Amino acid sequence: MKLTVEQHEQVVFYLQHLDIDSQELFEEFYDHIVCSYEARLKKEPELEIKTHIWHHLHIEFGGVTGFKEVIKKHQKGIHWQVTKKFLAIALSYFKWPSVIYTALIFLVLLGIAEISNTPIIIYTFVMISLLTPYAIILLNQVKFKRDIKVQKPGYYRNMRNSAISEIGGFTALSTYYLFYFSTSMREILLFEKYFNQLPIIPTILMAFSTLFSVSLLKLIKEDFKTKLLTT
Repeated sequence: MKLTVEQHEQVVFYLQHLDIDSQELFEEFYDHIVCSYEARLKKEPELEIKTHIWHHLHIEFGGVTGFKEVIKKHQKGIHWQVTKKFLAIALSYFKWPSVIYTALIFLVLLGIAEISNTPIIIYTFVMISLLTPYAIILLNQVKFKRDIKVQKPGYYRNMRNSAISEIGGFTALSTYYLFYFSTSMREILLFEKYFNQLPIIPTILMAFSTLFSVSLLKLIKEDFKTKLLTT
């Protein structure tokens, strides 16, 4: 059903009244309101959408309190959904036949670790791996915010984007602590010696950062939302 501009504004006003500021909830409730209104119009052709919202839907959901409970459950569900998908992507690289490519990459990284004579190459590799997806996330967030300012759809954020950004933020934090840890450890004279003598240690470090980066990049490609609601 296609709403008029006035009807659309009434729906947007109601959703904003409920403090629904995320794209997922906004679109879901918007669609629910329109569909339920269309169904009720068949019984009450003269029914106004404002009356339908406040005298029917609002009561059915239990008022503001009822809506808040739905919103809270939905937010938890989306964050868990994104986290679960990220873990599923990461684990998929250890399943057949992807595990063959994973093993080959590990062997290549092991070769790099054995050839390298200085930890700085390992640190640089890990930092680039961890920071690349975070930089892409930031660019996507800027694009999303810019489109919101132009189109003014009625919401201000996307919960999936936020959940992915939190995972990306973890990479930035990990990079910081990695740099801090490595700088501190290099003050110990034996650290660099053992680092070079045991290539398995930097190999595991590079393999983890590569797995994390590739999994996050795939998650961004699959789940990062940039399309806004249009009327």
